[in-house]
Amino acid sequence: MKTYKTLEGFFKAATKDKTYNSLRICDILNHNIFYDKKNYKPIKFELKGKAIEQFADLVSKCLYTGKSARLEISNAIINGCNDKDEYLQCFYLDKHNDIFYISNSLSGEAFEYCRRKFYKTL
Repeated sequence: MKTYKTLEGFFKAATKDKTYNSLRICDILNHNIFYDKKNYKPIKFELKGKAIEQFADLVSKCLYTGKSARLEISNAIINGCNDKDEYLQCFYLDKHNDIFYISNSLSGEAFEYCRRKFYKTL
């Protein structure tokens, strides 16, 4: 199992062989980023320490502005909410000018729907 202590190191390793610099949030939560090229099976990885805290903070700030809701989402991500990610399929971890951010490809109404449904599953 690969372990990453910084979001920078994880992002660099995950986008090394790709032509784009976006990672789906649901793939990160399900650990479906790295694949064994012989068996086509996912290679498990884990974000630790500062990396998981920074990732959880980015996702929670994208979804909610209220402090208590952000804290609840951050704790859920840090403690593993892998089975509740179907509502985060259109959210991406991106990097531009050495700054990480979460983007999405949803309209306002669809964003609100996914946000509410994800929060209800926690």
